[in-house]
Amino acid sequence: MFPAYTALAYLTLAHPEAQLYFGPGLGQGIWRIWPSYGASVFNEFLDVFKGLAKKHGVYIVPGTMLIPTGKGVANTTYLISPEGTIHGTQQQTHLNRDERGSGFARGDDLQVFATPMGNLAFVICEDAWYPEVMRILTLKGAQIIIAPIAVPKPYSKWHQVRGMWQNIQQNQVFGIESCLTGFLGGVEFDGRSTIYATCEMTPGDTGVLSQAKAAHMEDVFMADLDFFELAKTIRRFDIFSRFNIPLYKRWFPHVYGENPAQ
Repeated sequence: MFPAYTALAYLTLAHPEAQLYFGPGLGQGIWRIWPSYGASVFNEFLDVFKGLAKKHGVYIVPGTMLIPTGKGVANTTYLISPEGTIHGTQQQTHLNRDERGSGFARGDDLQVFATPMGNLAFVICEDAWYPEVMRILTLKGAQIIIAPIAVPKPYSKWHQVRGMWQNIQQNQVFGIESCLTGFLGGVEFDGRSTIYATCEMTPGDTGVLSQAKAAHMEDVFMADLDFFELAKTIRRFDIFSRFNIPLYKRWFPHVYGENPAQ
C-alpha cells in the first residue's frame, strides 16, 4: 500500500503547470483541470497499478486521489485485485478544518471488502483519529484496517499513537498505516508508517509488528498477519462481547444525522 495523495503527486509531476497547492483553491484547481487532463492522468495512474497488481498477483492500494464530486473533491482510495481490477473504493468520511478549507467533500458510507486474506476496510487521513469509524468497520466484519495517511510536519509520536495505534487495540484487528513523507503541494509531510497488531501479539507488547525506520524518509517493509494468534488474543480477552451494540444502533445514526459536517 501507498500513502495518501500518491495520485496527486503523480498529477503534479506530470503537469506542474496546474499549480496544485494545499489550501483554499485546491478543490477548484482539481475541478479546473479535470475535463482537460486530470481524468486522463488519473486513469493512467490507476492503469499503472492495475498492471503491477496483475503482473505480481497481489492486492495493491495506490494511496488516494482527489476526485471531483457534486459537493467538492473526495479523497478516495482504491483496492486493486490480483486480476488487475478495482475491487473496491472508499472516500474519506471525516474532514479537518484545513481539508474543509481546501474544498474537500466527505463520504457518507463505510465499506468492508472480502478478500482471501480477510475482510479489508479503510480509514483515510482524518478518519484514523475518529474511534467511531474503526468501531463501525469492526462491527461490519473488518479484520484488516488500511490507513493511507498524510500529516504535515513536524512528526509527533503521540499524535500517531492516539490515531491508529489506540484504535487497533480497542478493536482487536490488524492495521496497516502508510504515511506520506516529503514535499507535496507546498506542504512538507512527516509520518512513520507502521503495521499494527494487538499488544499481546507483538514483541515487548508494543502493538507494532513492523515500522518504517524514520518519520522523515521513505521506506519499504512488510509483516506477516497471523490470524490464528489474533484469535487466541480475542479468546483471552473478548472485547467484542463487551461492545454496547444497542447504544451504537441508537446513537450513531442520530449523531451523524444531526451533524453532517463532521
